[in-house]
Amino acid sequence: MARMSAVVIVLETLAILLALAVFGPFVLLVGVPALVATVLVLATAVVAERRRIRREEAAAALPTVPGGLMSGFFRVPAQVTPVDEAQRARF
Repeated sequence: MARMSAVVIVLETLAILLALAVFGPFVLLVGVPALVATVLVLATAVVAERRRIRREEAAAALPTVPGGLMSGFFRVPAQVTPVDEAQRARF
């Protein structure tokens, strides 16, 4: 993202320089504010992307806890063991 932002800024600067050579100094009235706005938008996008990546890395480092909101709600009951005759006699 940062490399592509640098490429966009360089290409925009070259376009302003070319327009300056062809049309004169009045191009700077539009070109320089457009370049500054582009730099601000791209810098904001790069910072947001780095924050998102850092947040995802931090979330991946946290241990996951098994279960969730409905954990145990649908728990399968324990199997009933068959009772033999000797155990029935004790009851």
